[in-house]
Amino acid sequence: MQIRYGKHSVDFIGEIATPVAWACFLTGKDVTKLGYNLRSAIEKKVTESYNPLLRPLYKLRTKLIKRKKLGLRDIAIKLGLFKRRPYRLPKHLHEQTFIEVLKREGYRVAAIEVPTYSSEVNEELTPEVLKLLSSGIKEKNRFLRDVVMKECSKRIERARKLVDEYYDLVFVYLPMPDLAHHLLYRTKLELILLRKYYDDLAELVKHLIDNAASRGYTVLIVSDHGFDLERRDHSNYGFWSLNRDIDIGFTKITDFYSYIISEVKAEKKERLM
Repeated sequence: MQIRYGKHSVDFIGEIATPVAWACFLTGKDVTKLGYNLRSAIEKKVTESYNPLLRPLYKLRTKLIKRKKLGLRDIAIKLGLFKRRPYRLPKHLHEQTFIEVLKREGYRVAAIEVPTYSSEVNEELTPEVLKLLSSGIKEKNRFLRDVVMKECSKRIERARKLVDEYYDLVFVYLPMPDLAHHLLYRTKLELILLRKYYDDLAELVKHLIDNAASRGYTVLIVSDHGFDLERRDHSNYGFWSLNRDIDIGFTKITDFYSYIISEVKAEKKERLM
């Protein structure tokens, strides 16, 4: 929590999923009304994971046979013709993101592992989480400590350097605490460990926030959704906090778009004066 904070809604996107939620955040639009929903996102991702020679065959298979598993992907993986690709926005939505809008206007923008825009490493972490779902707490802790937290630390350090260079916008996505919530929710011991990761992450992030604030940056922290511990699933709302005491509220995940663009322009103008 910073000076201002609250919740924002993502219940309008249907099934709560990271790629769709971040697509709404990036474009300021309900992308489900523009042809991008969880189903289309998965289809695009899987299609792009196949070797170009196999993509027409995969598309034909999805049209003719909807549910039956034929084993095409298993064969393609063995032959090296399937490489897991990240979620990516369709071109028409990609161009509408505030990142692209600001770039076209000449602003220096950095997007570090942003889902549906510049994510690469995130896609490698998800399969590991699925493998660990039935593992013991030691294995889960080892993965979160030695892989996920180190990845977060690497991204934060990269972001800090970009802030030192006075980039106009630095957008960094961290896979914690999302991945930790999917692994630590069953026992009291797991929940204690989950809280520890929140504290460890906060300590890491604090250095970046303090460094950015000392240079006059507006710092906005947003989660695409929360986690309902009782249902053990994504919640239909996320959280935000801001280091500015302004008379504004963000009630939906689409509300941040215009504020980010206007704030980047205002800060750039102030630095040049």
